[in-house]
Amino acid sequence: MSKHRKALVNQLRIEQRDAASAWPEVEALSKIVYTPEMLAHSAFHDVDWSHAERWILGYIGNVLVGSAGIHRQEARHDGAAVWIAGIGGVKTHPDYQKQGIASTILEAAHDTIATEIAPEFGLVFVESHNRPFYAKRGWRMFEGVVMVEQYGARIAFPDRGAMVRDGTRSAPLSGTIDLNGRPW
Repeated sequence: MSKHRKALVNQLRIEQRDAASAWPEVEALSKIVYTPEMLAHSAFHDVDWSHAERWILGYIGNVLVGSAGIHRQEARHDGAAVWIAGIGGVKTHPDYQKQGIASTILEAAHDTIATEIAPEFGLVFVESHNRPFYAKRGWRMFEGVVMVEQYGARIAFPDRGAMVRDGTRSAPLSGTIDLNGRPW
């Protein structure tokens, strides 16, 4: 890690907040990160996402530079009830990307999920260009089908971009996961 990158990460202040209190700041950051031009080329631009129940926020001074939302859900894997947690809404301000911010925030999110939720496994939806980043952090491709709710219908998530991470048991790599709700 370069000296500049390490110094920036050392300045990062991590906060954990509930969804309601964090959302105005997260929404403002989203508008900076996800420009209309970028969204037009995203495989996920029409997805109806669920809302995180809490957020891990990263600040440099008083500026929000990154975030990750934490979700938990009782779902089903091949018909059996499972308790899962996920991460969604991971974003870093463009001026701070590729400097270790997202990695640090994800590490804090992973720690929170492991200690406070202790799910059977984790689930995240990732566009293809970000999959190597998540793979380096212990996430593996889920080769099965993930059923989600979208605009009142139950459908298979179209991109097949789900990745899983071990929790209290080994994460499944195939089969059918039914989220019983919207993706995150």
